[in-house]
Amino acid sequence: MNLETKKLKLIEQLMLIKNKSTLLRFEELLTQAKEDDKALATSLAQYNNKIDKALERVESGQFTTQEELEKEIKKW
Repeated sequence: MNLETKKLKLIEQLMLIKNKSTLLRFEELLTQAKEDDKALATSLAQYNNKIDKALERVESGQFTTQEELEKEIKKW
């Protein structure tokens, strides 16, 4: 069953609901799902932004190698 068919089936089921409070709960669920999707998109954009900045630092030589860290640790 493809996504469009699933959506149509869900609409059919919603049309059969008679209880207003049940419909309100579904509405709340959909609202929360939209907010979650928006938060995920924002988080993903922030994550990608961090990756881009890290790659820029590496390309400009602003990083520490493992060997350098190991030498630094030995000084402790």
